[in-house]
Amino acid sequence: MFSRKVYGQSKITACPFCDKHATTKNRQNIPVCRAHINESLEDIKCTCGRMLEIKESKYGPFFVCSSCGAISFKKGMEIRDITSNPNVKVQVRNSYEPKTPVKVSNKPKEIQITTNDPEWFD
Repeated sequence: MFSRKVYGQSKITACPFCDKHATTKNRQNIPVCRAHINESLEDIKCTCGRMLEIKESKYGPFFVCSSCGAISFKKGMEIRDITSNPNVKVQVRNSYEPKTPVKVSNKPKEIQITTNDPEWFD
């Protein structure tokens, strides 16, 4: 069931410095709170190693990488948090690895088919 849309609650932007409600824009056209009007974002490196450029559109700010293309503002802030803190180690796990080891037995499995089974045919 869908809830009713309320005016002003569809897009609430947060300040990238303190996560408060952003009401104004700084020199880079990034929505910030009143306490961070004079602040600017430092240069952010993409996961591929190139610098991200800040752009502005009618939907808000976003980043552009010369090799990866357009990156959302939220994803760019997550990249900044990961790359700026060298103490955080990101562990990437392959999706095809099993979570728990599986025991494999070499015994052949015996299957008995009776006339009552739906898999038995004439």
